[in-house]
Amino acid sequence: MRVGHGPQHTINPQMVKSICLDDRDVLWIATLDGLYSYHTISGQMQRHPLRETPLHNLDEVAYSVIADGERRWIGTKAGLIRREADGSLTHYRNRKGDSQSLVFDDINVIIRDRAGAIWAGTEAGLACLPPGSGRFVNYPLAYDSIYNKDAIIALYEDDRGQIWIGTRNGLKVLDKQRRVFHTIDSTYGMPSNIVRAIRQDGRGDYWISQDRSITRLVLRKASGPFAKQDVEIRNYPMTSGSSANEFLAANCRTSRGTDVRRKRGVVYFSPEELISNTVPPPVVLTSFLIKNQPVEIGGKHSPLQEAITYSDHITLPHDQAYFTIGFAALNYIKPGSNQYAYTLEGLSGTPEWNYVGRQQQATYTNLGAGEYVFKVKAANNDGLWNDQYTQLRITVLPPIWKTWYAWLCYVLVAGGILYFCWKYSSKPRASATNCRCSSARARKTGNWRKGSCRFSRISPTRSKPAYAHPGAVRQAGGPGKRQFQAAQPAAAHAAQWRAPPAPHRSAARFPEAGSGAYAAAGHGTGCGAAGPRSGAVFRRLRPPARGKAYAYFPGAGDAGLAGS
Repeated sequence: MRVGHGPQHTINPQMVKSICLDDRDVLWIATLDGLYSYHTISGQMQRHPLRETPLHNLDEVAYSVIADGERRWIGTKAGLIRREADGSLTHYRNRKGDSQSLVFDDINVIIRDRAGAIWAGTEAGLACLPPGSGRFVNYPLAYDSIYNKDAIIALYEDDRGQIWIGTRNGLKVLDKQRRVFHTIDSTYGMPSNIVRAIRQDGRGDYWISQDRSITRLVLRKASGPFAKQDVEIRNYPMTSGSSANEFLAANCRTSRGTDVRRKRGVVYFSPEELISNTVPPPVVLTSFLIKNQPVEIGGKHSPLQEAITYSDHITLPHDQAYFTIGFAALNYIKPGSNQYAYTLEGLSGTPEWNYVGRQQQATYTNLGAGEYVFKVKAANNDGLWNDQYTQLRITVLPPIWKTWYAWLCYVLVAGGILYFCWKYSSKPRASATNCRCSSARARKTGNWRKGSCRFSRISPTRSKPAYAHPGAVRQAGGPGKRQFQAAQPAAAHAAQWRAPPAPHRSAARFPEAGSGAYAAAGHGTGCGAAGPRSGAVFRRLRPPARGKAYAYFPGAGDAGLAGS
């Protein structure tokens, strides 16, 4: 950049971040290479060192400069600097643990309000230095070292004394009493969330400089928070007669209008002379695709029986719940500037409008069975939104294995399985219960054959009769020779019913058995032990006169049994 008529002074234009003109017609320039002053009368240019020590290199990276009488305030990447008329410097930095120091050292922009306070917009919040004070009032914001959306890149005080903040996450206004920020962003209709500059015109409307457009903001409410009906937005994109595609923060308001700096020149306009399109555009549906394939109208398995433009309800099977809906606004004044918003009612959560700019399609995948309502609305080339939306009702059918009759079959089958399991598992328990009940009743009454479980008495001695359960043995052999084997090991039965031992291979008599008795031929130490065999052979000692009795004396671990 060539400055003045004398020797050439070259400054890389990409390094200039801020310019201000003081009362003496001295131009102060903040650059990435330090602070410069240019005397417009003499043409003299001078560089002013800002380093506190040789190690503070970031003190020279100046992003903003303002004039305050004889003082100059410089915002750098290493803190805030106050420069007096004699050239002395005072540095303000963040001190860890001190909430009244500068909120963050990385400063992008500074302004001075009408009360004389200095406001510094940093990467991690807003800081206010009241006049005559060395202590800051801080309003922190979220900070992300990778991509900091809440970094403050623009500041402005409006005619009401409100502080407006431009960030990469929308336009914010500070509520000083509540110490909170109220945000206006793309959900309100702004084309971008990156706000680079803010200015007011003579009527009090706000002009917002963004990456690809200039936005006019009209408030129907003096202070925040703002509902969508409290905000009116008119967007003037780069196709609206301007060749700019990125507007920078340097801007000003003149007596005749407003100008906005851009990378390749200056855009000048008079807000009063701008003509707005006041006709809100209707929107129509133009196409319907399933799995990115056009749907044939009236075709086999086609959900469309007429054009999607005239359809108000469609029904889709579960395997076609992957569809795309196309739409268009009926505005032919710079149609490329039309904007759109859509939503789908029936999804989980509160449905919200998705402001998608100039995108003219909405795609949904893997929708569950249910009822949905698709809604779409549009704004014209000047950003005027039509509150009347176009809607399409969509029914997604469930697969056959999720229908109500399928669930009914599942319930019936599961109930049948549980019933049969219960039915068959209850029989053994019932038999065992009946047997125990009959045994207890038989013991109580002394009638051993009356119950369903029969017991026989064996009496090795008259004083201590013994009884055995016939169900614990099984009978084998012919009528001349009967052999009884234990059906199951039962140590408990053996302990209760085992008869006293008899001499080896001798016959044990049972006087209580009547005129005939049987003895077991044992192989153990006595007649009461069967040795290694699992059973014992019973032989009739003599023909019975009144009946017959059987005795069985098993080995260790088996039950002692008898029959009569």
